[in-house]
Amino acid sequence: MPKNWTIKRIEPGVHRVEFGGSNYPQLWAFLSSDWHWDNPTARLDLIERDLRQAKKVGGCVISAGDFFCAMQGKFDKRSSKDDLRPEHAGGSYLDRLVDTAAEFLTPYADVMGLMTLGNHETSIYGRHETCLITRLVERLRLAGSDCKVGGYNGWVQFMGRSKSGSTSAQWRLYYHHGSGGDSPVTQGLLGMNRVSQYVDADGILSGHIHARNLSTVCRERLSPNGQRRVGETALIRTSTYKDEYAPLNGFHIEKGRGPRPVMRPGYWLSLKLDRTKTFLETSFHDVPPGVSDDAGSSDDDDNARARPVRSRSGNGKQRSAASGGRKARKKGGRTAAGR
Repeated sequence: MPKNWTIKRIEPGVHRVEFGGSNYPQLWAFLSSDWHWDNPTARLDLIERDLRQAKKVGGCVISAGDFFCAMQGKFDKRSSKDDLRPEHAGGSYLDRLVDTAAEFLTPYADVMGLMTLGNHETSIYGRHETCLITRLVERLRLAGSDCKVGGYNGWVQFMGRSKSGSTSAQWRLYYHHGSGGDSPVTQGLLGMNRVSQYVDADGILSGHIHARNLSTVCRERLSPNGQRRVGETALIRTSTYKDEYAPLNGFHIEKGRGPRPVMRPGYWLSLKLDRTKTFLETSFHDVPPGVSDDAGSSDDDDNARARPVRSRSGNGKQRSAASGGRKARKKGGRTAAGR
């Protein structure tokens, strides 16, 4: 599927992804975080699987912090030769990280949309006064990518436009890499709910704790003309490609932490301009329908089932609190993404 989107910086911390090309355009966005690409336990095969899928659907890939692990340099008390990939061994450790990551991502440069900072990148910036994400994105842009750099938190405004360009609708995503420590019981849902109290967004994306879940909070508001309206906010927590449980030793095991959902750490978000051209229909998937899952497990036959989440429209309209004005969800239609 040809790429039908562009991304541009509106102001510091705000980027707009515009898509179109048809009367009712659709965009696939891959929401992810915590790739920890350079860690020896990172599942590079799964990263490439998801990037290949992005190429097939012309998608927009968002990496919300901690693309790098970057813990094996000087002045890092966590450094260990056991956690150093051979290609990164040498005096120019940080340069090698950028060089090899750029080589890895260059075949997928056209689908890389936004790469943001996580605590691993800010740690390097604080110790060495260089931003690994900025340097990596500069290399991707030299390869023809439109990829942009985001901060530790920020906004992505998805804007779908009809073919004529006369009508459009938006879906607003707030991202924050995450904070705090391991949350084995709540899986970070308490923190996400706290953010939803002070951020008015259609979706909130976070990572950091290597948990994966998808939830929804609703609010009722009164419209300017006195009508009751209910709006939904999707709470999206993405996991990691780093499989620290498999070695059965090391920091993760010593802290008593369990396995993480590494097979499907991210979510595919579908955004499509609806027939009235007043809002974007949204749904979350494990895999885009019709796209092969060549590195996944064999028990994912239902991976294309969607969890629909209706957004606010481009002109601020929301569904009526009394009418239940969205399509009913089919029973049994959730995947692991919605459980």
